Amino acid sequence: MTRLRDWLLDLGLAPPRTRALEVFVAQLAAGADRQPVLALAGGELRRFQNRVWFVPRLPTLASVYPVPADGRLVLPHGVLVVRSDSDGAAACPPFEVHFRKGGEQIDFNGHQRDLKTLFHSAGVPPWTRDYLPLVHDARGLFAVPGVAARDTLPETRSQMKGDRFRVHWYPVTHRRTFIELGEAFC
Repeated sequence: MTRLRDWLLDLGLAPPRTRALEVFVAQLAAGADRQPVLALAGGELRRFQNRVWFVPRLPTLASVYPVPADGRLVLPHGVLVVRSDSDGAAACPPFEVHFRKGGEQIDFNGHQRDLKTLFHSAGVPPWTRDYLPLVHDARGLFAVPGVAARDTLPETRSQMKGDRFRVHWYPVTHRRTFIELGEAFC
């Protein structure tokens, strides 16, 4: 627990009370399907993929953001860039960013895929999924940065009409936002 406390201090955070930290540490031994959480000033601690993560308080977001003509959208939690790219996916601008409500699907590798499944396969932490920008064009969901774009199969690419684009997401990051579970108790 001392290492975990030191790590929090390195992040500039006040460590929680000893009892709260003890309860959280005990919860870390729970099954992998459990998601222990410890609230802190400025965020929370969570477990995901054998790591303890510091998750800062995330901003309140609008439901829709239009992407400017230059393709660079500055959001409260990062920057989205949509660039023309001949190797990218076919799209029909204008673009808008939406955020997850649940049940979204995207044409990916020739099939309609649930974002929930794609997020899980890509190792996207559950608490970030609602904050990942979903880029829509005139035909619907076009891309989820770092996860999927609408026309990724070569045979599908030749059939898709429209200019080609790539989407990049640069989230606001914090210095070493996770610690390996093994390190947390050294």
